Amino acid sequence: MSVCYIIGSAPFCTEWFPRPQQGDYVICADGGYDHLLPLGISPDLVIGDFDSASKIEDSYPCEVIRLLPEKDDTDTLSAIKTALSRGWREFSLYGMLGGRLDHTVANLQLLSYLLDHQAQGTLFSGRTRVTMLGTGRLIFPKEEECYLSVFSFTDVCPDVTLRGVKYPLKHARVDSSYPIGVSNEIISPQAEILNNGGKLLVIQTPKESL
Repeated sequence: MSVCYIIGSAPFCTEWFPRPQQGDYVICADGGYDHLLPLGISPDLVIGDFDSASKIEDSYPCEVIRLLPEKDDTDTLSAIKTALSRGWREFSLYGMLGGRLDHTVANLQLLSYLLDHQAQGTLFSGRTRVTMLGTGRLIFPKEEECYLSVFSFTDVCPDVTLRGVKYPLKHARVDSSYPIGVSNEIISPQAEILNNGGKLLVIQTPKESL
């Protein structure tokens, strides 16, 4: 399946950034273009109010959409809305974790926004991977020295099952005020996460980052 990559301006380890394949679509949200320059990757679109970009608008070798600085949508949400309007439903999001905390929280909300629009997004930063699961199933292969955590992003996820992990759950209630799903570990060849109701935030984090 082809993927829409959206690159934000927060720092991330570019050595973990995969080279887009033919048919993929690459959008830089404002200063995200600076991350691609050293990699020799040209985006298909740059969108933003250009408050964090190092280049002037006319120098981008691609389509450019300039936004007003005073607006309700973040640059990244504007990028997502544009991509959705062009038919994209699978998103890999980079440069959106570990910068400003308010923008990190906003980017987590974007995973929920994508679910509401019949799309799926994953935030990547190094070996950290963050996604969101509505009613459905996710499989995570075992990775050494990684934690796997789940949190309710809605008031409650009433029916959560975790298999193949050190601390399994079976039809458990996971609510937004008690972090029962934090710091689990995959002990089988793969972990299975099943969610039946609500939105479940799923985070895979390398242990050395804690």
